[in-house]
Amino acid sequence: MLKLRTLVSAAAICAGLGTVSAQAADPSGPFGGNFAGSVGFTTDYKYRGISQTGNDPAVQGSIEYSIPVTDFATLYGSVWGSSINFGGNLETDFTAGVRGTVLDKVGYDLNVIYYYYPGTNSGNNLDFVEPGIKLSYDFGFAVPYVGFRYSPDFQGNRAGNTGHAEYYTGGVTVPVPVDMLTPYSVALMGEYNHQDIKNNARWGTPDYNTWTLGVSATVYTLGVSLQYIGTDLSKAECFGGLSTCEDRAVFTVSKTF
Repeated sequence: MLKLRTLVSAAAICAGLGTVSAQAADPSGPFGGNFAGSVGFTTDYKYRGISQTGNDPAVQGSIEYSIPVTDFATLYGSVWGSSINFGGNLETDFTAGVRGTVLDKVGYDLNVIYYYYPGTNSGNNLDFVEPGIKLSYDFGFAVPYVGFRYSPDFQGNRAGNTGHAEYYTGGVTVPVPVDMLTPYSVALMGEYNHQDIKNNARWGTPDYNTWTLGVSATVYTLGVSLQYIGTDLSKAECFGGLSTCEDRAVFTVSKTF
């Protein structure tokens, strides 16, 4: 087993770009809110550098409802799902939070994610809750960001009590100027993260670092991304000798609506 929806998985990047455009439209739901969603395909679902599909492809999708409440705060709730290949065949993430921009440049996203794995039995329950925060600053030519997530019981009862876990992240997104007649955007990104787990022996790996380098693009509602994702875990440190922690290039394509 192994797990993670990453703060910056390829699917999340593409879906996020589509969500921004959806929020700019006229309200499509009650309380002045908007629906946005995505469906996608990725060559490997990497969560915090570790494959959740045994290095195989995954089908993913999401639906979100957001309600702007002030000029600097939007409430939102979403459901995100992906095929996986451990403990069951599906991961479903439920997220609730508030995000926005203050002082014109400072972005924030404060949320709680419930990771749900239907089909796992009570003796190997993988479900867990993880609140987190992400802060960014828009310089125009680049948007650096930092984030922190905390789980009081990381991935539930997998192999016994794994204890609490902290995830630290820092990265930057660099928009690439593109002069075209159609709605089109390109961005480069880089991210470096650290995963800390209290009971490493029960979890299956030592504390580790992971990184991502990538490029993403959108044309109308179609998003594509190519990322190179890696960790500093050796094969022997990866759940007793698995290959799912190895560095890999991941390609994702998604459609937002």
